[in-house]
Amino acid sequence: MALTPFLRPFPSSPLKIPILPPPPMVTPVVHPVQSNEVQVSPNQESDRIQQNYVREFYEAFWCKEFMLHQAHGLPSFVTENAYREEEMALKKTVLEIPISKIPEGANVINSHVFYRFKKCDDYSLVLKARIAPHGNEDKDKLSLKTDSATCLLTGIRLLLSLALVNKWILAKIDFESAFLQTGDATRDVYVVLPRECTIRYRFYWLLLASAYGLVNASAKWQALSDNLLSSLGFIQLVYVPQLFYRINKTAVKMAAVRVVDDVLFVGPRYLIDQIISKIQRSYELGTIVNWTGLF
Repeated sequence: MALTPFLRPFPSSPLKIPILPPPPMVTPVVHPVQSNEVQVSPNQESDRIQQNYVREFYEAFWCKEFMLHQAHGLPSFVTENAYREEEMALKKTVLEIPISKIPEGANVINSHVFYRFKKCDDYSLVLKARIAPHGNEDKDKLSLKTDSATCLLTGIRLLLSLALVNKWILAKIDFESAFLQTGDATRDVYVVLPRECTIRYRFYWLLLASAYGLVNASAKWQALSDNLLSSLGFIQLVYVPQLFYRINKTAVKMAAVRVVDDVLFVGPRYLIDQIISKIQRSYELGTIVNWTGLF
């Protein structure tokens, strides 16, 4: 059984992972398919092979996050697919500026990519990449607001208690690339492209929105999500950070807990559906999960 990542120090040398055989070449089926056979497209076969590698390495990696040079034995096509997906998402909120046109004395910071295995709500496994600008190199870091409240276990317990007493359902939403949805950037920050990017020696990225890694990204997201929940009629509980409630006259009708870019709601099904529908009009959401009949 893999050890909990917080019980072992992070290794300085590459992880020794058993090297799996390379994926077989996928060739189209040329013989006629009988009625009881199922055709598998090359893309489906490639996805199946990638899933096999992800499952194998999820069991082998005890660390939560890792760099490319630590993924010894993990096929390059697996990490390349994860990076490509992350780059496509980030490119929606950056401008590619030729290095020769970067102003002298501009606020330029480096970046790197880390990877992690994520277990989805349907228990499937995916490898996710994250491009992380080096916020510690930001020239303005000392003048920016960086503090943001953390969700306490007390808030989650209160939320579940309300659901149990009132026989409510529980729903969870997550915001897709939450920090990139915090609005337009108010200052110019240029990012040196990570080594995984093929054009890193020709362009820098000018950030048009807050990105993961900037020192004030979390604070900006908290301010925006506070305003969002407030506009939906929620009131934040003063003594329990990140716990919100919605009242009708004197009774609590809904409650919510925010955990970074995830929000847990409890309440009647029709009210939860109304709230999520309103949020979807302005923000891009990832997975939406409803648990019915648990409370």
